[in-house]
Amino acid sequence: MVTEKSVRRAERARAVLEYLRERGAIEASIPVAEIWAEVQRRVPLTEHEQEFVRKGRPRGESDWRWASADLVAAGWLRKHPGSIGGWSITPSGVDALDSFPGEALFREATRRYAAQRAERQNSIESSLPSEWLPSSPYQRKLLDAAQVWVEQSLRGGGSMFSPARDVWSEVCIGRLHQVWAAAEKFEGKNFVENLALQFDGESDDVKLLMAEMLTIQVLPIAETIGHAKKTQRVVSVLETMEHPVSIPVAFDEAFGGGAFNPGNGMMSRVNHAITLIVNLAKAWVELDQEQQEAALEDPRAWRQFVLEVPGDGFPTQRYALMYLVHPGFFGPIVSTDHRTQIRKAFLGESPRHVRRAFCWCQPARSRGSVRA
Repeated sequence: MVTEKSVRRAERARAVLEYLRERGAIEASIPVAEIWAEVQRRVPLTEHEQEFVRKGRPRGESDWRWASADLVAAGWLRKHPGSIGGWSITPSGVDALDSFPGEALFREATRRYAAQRAERQNSIESSLPSEWLPSSPYQRKLLDAAQVWVEQSLRGGGSMFSPARDVWSEVCIGRLHQVWAAAEKFEGKNFVENLALQFDGESDDVKLLMAEMLTIQVLPIAETIGHAKKTQRVVSVLETMEHPVSIPVAFDEAFGGGAFNPGNGMMSRVNHAITLIVNLAKAWVELDQEQQEAALEDPRAWRQFVLEVPGDGFPTQRYALMYLVHPGFFGPIVSTDHRTQIRKAFLGESPRHVRRAFCWCQPARSRGSVRA
């Protein structure tokens, strides 16, 4: 579907390459700040895009920087690390400006980016034991829902449930982190009842973000907590909004199954699990864009990021977060003991059978938590 946002994104993608071609930036790079100033002049920000969301940048610039990853994947734009973070156009990028007129340029870049991700995922999956591939319709629905989190929230900064709302922003995540850190437990109240009291008076965006944190926590759990309880937990927060939103079909269907049974820890220590996810969100928006891109592209970078998130060691919850973002690499085996047993079983086998799939996480040392 063509939207005003997608049109502006395509116009800015073309403006980047056109400006770099005009400047002859094939060998030498141009500072990103200079490029953005010119792109903004050619495609002015709307009032909505002028609002600051990440790293003190307006929404329009943040979206533009993320969209540039498609141009890189297409082989048309080259980013040079360094203090100025310069960009340059490639010879194929010069050719692409003539080969793909108007908005067709960015559509082709997006297609190539998607094809590249699919090829990389297929390559990873082909090297894994068949048992680690999605084995049921419910598990496939789980991974589809997890992909919404990756693309709309981690990559785009938007809500998983209501994409137009930028709840995965520094401001909203910062407020949620502050509320959760200071929240007290009310005696005689269960987890769900406590949530209603703890977030009383907060904005709809903060409540929506909290509901999405709960979704991430329950999403991969199978059998231990079923569809009804998963839904109840998330809806308990959504219903406190002044203007409630509904759980999208993709997540409602995914709640019907899961990927693994992590044991009682992720249920009995739900406060600790949510603390870890809240801390992860805060750490995520504090990364620069290059670090975020690396984590979403490279499973090892994502693993390192997850292991360094402050909070309890909680290896099962950390591994669940690794699996949701890079399922083909980590596999649906959350128990440390089970992964250890699998590694022992494969000792002596060829490297092809044990590579990648058994890059499990070691229990992280406690680095302090925002909440006991």
